[in-house]
Amino acid sequence: MVSRELLLAKVYAALESKQPRTLEEMVECLGVSRRTAFRFLKELVSKQLVRREEEIHGRGRPRVLFYATKNLERMIQLARQDRYAEDSIVTIPFSRIRSMCRHHKGGMCKALLPKLQRCEVDLCPPLNRQY
Repeated sequence: MVSRELLLAKVYAALESKQPRTLEEMVECLGVSRRTAFRFLKELVSKQLVRREEEIHGRGRPRVLFYATKNLERMIQLARQDRYAEDSIVTIPFSRIRSMCRHHKGGMCKALLPKLQRCEVDLCPPLNRQY
């Protein structure tokens, strides 16, 4: 099974040349069944990430063309930025950690019960645990 992120990246790669693509071309680019490609593209159209137009050419069914929108380009750019942000270091103030700590009770640390000491960064057992 192909992940949604991979399918989205393949749709963007297929449509980034600003040339419209037919459903058959999209099926070939995505490497999935026709029904899967149609459902995924229909979902992207409803989210306004892809534009769908019908081209009438004589008799028979109209030819369906898919175009990338600015929203799709922005979404891919944000995804790329998030990928680079995963390697970043995030700092959290100790006051925030203390409020989430299961050992914190009324300014005191329950993990240090025999000593009954104040909850501080240097004494915090979960933070100072050796792995």
